[in-house]
Amino acid sequence: MNVFKRIIFALLAFVIVVGIFDISKVNSSAASGKNSAVVMYTTSECSVWSAPATKDANRVKKVPVGYKVTVYPTVVKSSARDGKTFYKTVKGSYILCKCLSTTPVTTSGNSQVIPEGTQTDVYSKENIQSIINGFKGKYPEGMLFTDATNSYIWTTESRIYRVGIYSSLHGTGCVAFAMEVSDAIFGTTPISEYTDVSKIKVGDIIRINNDRHSVIIYDISADGTVTVAEANYSQKVHYGRSFSAKDFASRFCYGWTRY
Repeated sequence: MNVFKRIIFALLAFVIVVGIFDISKVNSSAASGKNSAVVMYTTSECSVWSAPATKDANRVKKVPVGYKVTVYPTVVKSSARDGKTFYKTVKGSYILCKCLSTTPVTTSGNSQVIPEGTQTDVYSKENIQSIINGFKGKYPEGMLFTDATNSYIWTTESRIYRVGIYSSLHGTGCVAFAMEVSDAIFGTTPISEYTDVSKIKVGDIIRINNDRHSVIIYDISADGTVTVAEANYSQKVHYGRSFSAKDFASRFCYGWTRY
């Protein structure tokens, strides 16, 4: 009888230990959020961050209203201790809680949903064009913008500077516009230079016209037509000037990319 009891107690102990182990695994998974990711949508234009702190160095990209994103619902406090809170995405980035809702944004009764991006489209054409278009509020089409009226300073130490027009942290006119737009798109991502016109991408800074003018690439169509955004073009801001592939190649001097 005593032997039988020992066997029963041993079996019960085994079951309890296994049960506790399984429960701990479930709790661990729940705590990490791996089994509870939810789909949410941005309620305003907002930034995606590489860490839970709204520092320029952490900005990965900006996304428009209605951007679909999958997040873990556990609230993450800002590492900067500034009271801000974030949700972590399933891809490892962070978005401010206040920017997200489980309900898609509606406009005139229609839901506005932009498909969730992938790791390979952090700097997608659509995101970049959205950011460039956003400058139309600050610098509207036709606004006076010259070397005398506008300047911009690159302040980060992480960039690579060319000996020449971009060797200085301070730019004016077309250079100032290019610097500011580039920073809005890419944050503090380092810059590299290329001299092969076939490498141009949307968002790149390009020097054209015998190294006398800077533009931002807005679009490259299937037939090679290049559309740009620029300032100090006839002393004004201009969006949408287009060049044929051949014409642009003849004007191209070198490019700056942050991809």
